Order: sequence, then C-alpha cells, then structure tokens
Amino acid sequence: MGEVVSTEARAMHNVGLAGLTYWSPNINVFRDPRWGRGQETPGEDPLVVSKYAVNYVKGLQDVHDAGGKSRRLKVSSCCKHYTAYDLDNWKGIDRFHFDAKVTRQDLEDTYQPPFKSCVEEGDVSSVMCSYNRVNGIPTCADPNLLRGVIRGQWRLDGYIVSDCDSIEVYFDSIHYTKTREDAVSLALKAGKVLYMMITKITIIFRDGLVHHQIK
Repeated sequence: MGEVVSTEARAMHNVGLAGLTYWSPNINVFRDPRWGRGQETPGEDPLVVSKYAVNYVKGLQDVHDAGGKSRRLKVSSCCKHYTAYDLDNWKGIDRFHFDAKVTRQDLEDTYQPPFKSCVEEGDVSSVMCSYNRVNGIPTCADPNLLRGVIRGQWRLDGYIVSDCDSIEVYFDSIHYTKTREDAVSLALKAGKVLYMMITKITIIFRDGLVHHQIK
C-alpha cells in the first residue's frame, strides 16, 4: 500500500501538483472509540499498529535493501502524532487543551511502541509531535520525549516537526509560555523541532532566546 501511495505521490510531484513530504502514517493507538479520527489509525493493538507503521513507512520511502534502511527516499514519511494523542473534542476539552495523564508503564506499553518501531525498524525520516500535553508538558516542548527518547534512545535519522500551529498554542491557548517566541524557543531546545507554519523566527535569535547552534 505504501509503495502505491508513494508512486502516485511521485507522479503528482512530477507534474508540479505536490511536494515530496508526506505527513503519514497516523499511528496513534485507538484506545477510545469516541475519537473522531480513529478511522485514520490501524487500530487499538500496539503490536498491530507497530507492524503497520514499519511496513507502511518502508513502502512509502521505498526501502528495499537488505538492511531495511535507505536514505534515497522516494518520498519523506512522517509518523504522527507523538504521543498519547487520541482526543480532539470531548466535553469541552479540545486537542489543544488535552492533557494526557499517563503512567510510565502505559506510556511504554501502549503509546510508545508504534513510534519506536517506526523510527528503529522503519527508519522513518520524520516524526510529528502532537498538540496535547503529556503529564502537564506539551509534547513539542518536552526534552525528555524528543531529545531524550526520539533522538537519544531511538536515534532518529531525520527531523521532528510540529503539527500546524501547535507551538503557537502554547502561548495563545494554554498559556504555557509568556510569549510566542518563548514557545518556539522551548521547542527548538527540546528537540530541534521544525515548526510548521512558523512566523518571525528571526526574533528568537535576535533576542538571544536560542543560539544558532542548538545541542
């Protein structure tokens, strides 16, 4: 399936109708049937979702070598939404304000395996962090989840990207930071996050919120 999708994607690109960066697959574990985006995911079983993620990404990126890894990408795949994300709008709580209270065991046994497999076995080129918070910390601003796990433990050979406007939400909606620039600074320091829809990024460098080389 991934191979077919990527072939069509290249065809669209060749006639100037699409790029080569695809925000797919959605590999959130479907724990709650009330979630309106559940049909996008492979299901409720972390193992099934993990296997799906690996094979879909390999097909999409066209990885056929013996080692299962290739940097000659047919298209760039993105495993999303990292992590513990399965609520968009329920009883007055939307995806911007959702704070997932997850135990360490549930996080490791349920929510993380698909992303771990996606990075380590699928060799995905990018991971998208989600809108929600996990135990009080926004995922795109959590150095443990991003720098510690994705880049450190799993050794992502690629980039981390935010969801649309998700970092700006830290200032506008949940008031996690005092300014938009502080929100962007947190994300960059947490894991060198590529901010989708960013504006005025030069301000954070001008004001010394981050340096040109972030370690």
